[in-house]
Amino acid sequence: MRCGTDEQLRTFGCPAGRDEDSMNQLIERLRQEGCDVNSALTICMDMEDFYVKMLKMLAGDKQMDRLCLAVKNRDPREVFEASHALKGMFANLGLTPLTEQNTLLVEESRHGGLTDVDKNYAALREKYDYFMDLIRTLS
Repeated sequence: MRCGTDEQLRTFGCPAGRDEDSMNQLIERLRQEGCDVNSALTICMDMEDFYVKMLKMLAGDKQMDRLCLAVKNRDPREVFEASHALKGMFANLGLTPLTEQNTLLVEESRHGGLTDVDKNYAALREKYDYFMDLIRTLS
């Protein structure tokens, strides 16, 4: 169900009266995939349209590109900074599987380690691509 008045939704740049079926499908699929949608909706003032807009913005964000470059360059500080930024974004959007996988990169690189960075990045990238495809397809 769409939450928020049309005026509230327009304030946050959300189109009023968007396709509620696809939005509900997306939210339900995220729940099925282990995402904490309820916490994310609380952060988004219980406005599902706004939540979906934030998910779409994540799909267009460049932090994963930044992380990819940092991994390729074997730069532990940049791996940490990029993965830490992503961790906050994933957590705020309730994308628990991404948050959990990304935390491995954050913790490994926090003190300059890169031993498992390639393996952990590959696993994160696979999950990230899956969720971004899901968001693009169902929103």
